[in-house]
Amino acid sequence: MRKLRFLAPIMATGLVLGLAACGGDDDDDKDKKDTTGASTGQTDTGGGADTGAASADSGAFTKDANEACASFQSRLNDLQKDAKNVSDNASRAEVLNNTAELLDELNTELEGIEAPADKQAKYDELIKAFEDVSTNYKAGASAFEDGNVDEAREATQKGVTASASGVTVATELDLPACGSGSSGE
Repeated sequence: MRKLRFLAPIMATGLVLGLAACGGDDDDDKDKKDTTGASTGQTDTGGGADTGAASADSGAFTKDANEACASFQSRLNDLQKDAKNVSDNASRAEVLNNTAELLDELNTELEGIEAPADKQAKYDELIKAFEDVSTNYKAGASAFEDGNVDEAREATQKGVTASASGVTVATELDLPACGSGSSGE
């Protein structure tokens, strides 16, 4: 299942730690990267007959989003190696917090990429799924730090579930690096 390869390390981080995570919101549309090449800061939402511009917009979006996810994946793989050696709650909390920090960085980058109008709603779902993973991993880390293992596991499981949702949405958006970990090339 190639679809799961990208977020598998995120899910595995939670599973290795014996946890689970999900939750969070914050839809912030400011500072989006304009992938149309226009200097107005706004993306054409359609209505015109220029389908070539829409294709270029979609291509730039796909390229930019896949590049952001590929960079994230490389860093996540390194973190995943560390997650295999955790044996105490403090270490579990550290791995979850580090994973959440990486996801926050990815989300910041993804939020700066303007999706084509026909993909915007799904793209917002993708970012929301990644935000949910981060939010719940942070909650799991906090619970581990407080010694509440059951709460930590519940929060981490929610994150794992959000990861799986992200894979599905990334696949629907044809963003292989965001869903499977491959660049699609």
